[in-house]
Amino acid sequence: MNFIERGETVLLKQVLRRVQSYPRNHALFVPTAVDWRLDMPCLVLDPDDESPVVGERPVEDGLTRDAVRGVVENAQARLEDPPVDTLCGALSYYYEHDASPAFEESADEGGSRER
Repeated sequence: MNFIERGETVLLKQVLRRVQSYPRNHALFVPTAVDWRLDMPCLVLDPDDESPVVGERPVEDGLTRDAVRGVVENAQARLEDPPVDTLCGALSYYYEHDASPAFEESADEGGSRER
């Protein structure tokens, strides 16, 4: 699947891994009042389309494709090969604070982080 079809959900981790493949005019929409997680269903679509709904839940205002890409690229510039769970946390922070998080470079903790 190259681009999400209207009404079809995609997991957040899939969006983070291929944000550059979505058209510039698309935005990321997430369910209202949920904790951000990699397996969270979301929508990526043109915000000029009808009001998006994920399952039975209305969604918050979307983040533009360029905003999501900017968060991912910022993390990649500051951290060597950041795991997708770090990208998820960075995007959640950006969404809540309208600012990119500060990243601290650290040695690989050797955990089973998803890449």
